[in-house]
Amino acid sequence: MTPQEYRERYAGLTNAQVRELIKTDAAFRQETEALYTATFRAQLNKSCSECWMDAYVLLMKSDITKIMEKAKTSFELRAGALLVDVVNGDNAKLATRHNLTDELALYHLSTNPSYRPLFSKVPEDLDERLLEYVNRQAAGATAPKKAAEAPSNGVEAPKSAEADKEPVEGAKAPENGPKSPEELLAEAEANYKKARTTAKGAATKLQNLEGAEEKDEKKIAFARESKEKAVAALVEAAIAYRDAADAAGVTVDVEEAPKKAAEEPEKPAEEPAKPADEPEKSDEGAEE
Repeated sequence: MTPQEYRERYAGLTNAQVRELIKTDAAFRQETEALYTATFRAQLNKSCSECWMDAYVLLMKSDITKIMEKAKTSFELRAGALLVDVVNGDNAKLATRHNLTDELALYHLSTNPSYRPLFSKVPEDLDERLLEYVNRQAAGATAPKKAAEAPSNGVEAPKSAEADKEPVEGAKAPENGPKSPEELLAEAEANYKKARTTAKGAATKLQNLEGAEEKDEKKIAFARESKEKAVAALVEAAIAYRDAADAAGVTVDVEEAPKKAAEEPEKPAEEPAKPADEPEKSDEGAEE
């Protein structure tokens, strides 16, 4: 079953209907588990009912194009492996088993061959693919250089305002080196906490709208959609957090299903209690 077929078959279900399928429909569980494992390269915790719900939300809400790219990739990373850009320190090129594409795999293997043992699956024609990739990158890099060396017909290109500025004494050049696993873990933790707060806020807003005496169905529908998106983002942030923790060699407490955490609305802050020893001033004392 493809992701598109899965979405067409199970579109429009309420949370209650999905939970009923999880409990009673073996075919639904089998299709969800197989597609989730193939798409996100992660084992589904089948003993956790909320994990089934998280898997359903991810398969229904994630970018279908990215899902198809992941399903077609010829490479696979080992659990906990994290590939860092050792050449340019580009965080956009961070790769885990959940976001790995053929292009990312070829980039990392061409710039750092020592990453090869971190892969559990590579294509048989890996050497040919790497050679083709390197040649393609080299051809793309020479094109701008030739354009820059072309004659300017005596016309000098205008200098930018930034080029005329003198360097400030004592100023430090930006650090573009790759981040350590500990730094990446800290970023992933911050993103996870932010996504968790957002999901809780969305759940609280939906709960308030549904509990209002005068219900606005349009606002409720919009709030419900916002909550579902926030939950999907929270699940992805939790997966990235676990991957970063595995790469750093530490254990983090994200075993609780993210969606269950998002279902709990934020508690209002409690007002501080007044000191018991402080007597209240009477009107008579104020007049005196």
